[in-house]
Amino acid sequence: MKAYSYEATGSDGFTYSVRLMLEDVELEALQRVGIIGAVSEVVGMQATADALIAGLQKEFYTACGGLPQ
Repeated sequence: MKAYSYEATGSDGFTYSVRLMLEDVELEALQRVGIIGAVSEVVGMQATADALIAGLQKEFYTACGGLPQ
């Protein structure tokens, strides 16, 4: 999972910065069908993304009856 950012123009004419957390395969699929265009990887947010995923995995394993490691 990586953090990406791109700029999009809304119907109001304003430009917005959009951030995404995607797997490489998801990014490629969304770009292939034209939903998103060129993106920049947000390297500074990678530690935050890793911490978020670790927290979600911990909750999932605990909910399934496992013990946090």
